[in-house]
Amino acid sequence: MSGVQAFDDDKPIPPASSVPPVRKEKKTGTMRRAKGIRGEREVKVAMEDAGLEVRGLEGRGDHLVFGHFLGPLHVESKFQENTRIFEWMEQAISEAPKGTTPIVVFRRSKGEWLVCIQLARFIK
Repeated sequence: MSGVQAFDDDKPIPPASSVPPVRKEKKTGTMRRAKGIRGEREVKVAMEDAGLEVRGLEGRGDHLVFGHFLGPLHVESKFQENTRIFEWMEQAISEAPKGTTPIVVFRRSKGEWLVCIQLARFIK
């Protein structure tokens, strides 16, 4: 017999090469949303710890931040593994209230938070 014998019933255990690989389960929409909300909270806390005033609705992905040297910020937070920075920046620009600077704050799991801002607004 090829293969290793099982303890209980003498049926051979198939070799590892014939066992299908374990697939990672896809995250459900609920799990993705919970991860996004965790990310929004992390961004909010980091900004508050820096002495900035943060207003907005968690769960919507954006906040208004006051007290920054660039003026009021419209913050779009993203906690995702796949970066779609151009789409996210377009979203931040389209949702930013008049008189605010749109920025995207994003990271992957086990990564650091990064910020994307339009160059013209950054050097203004």
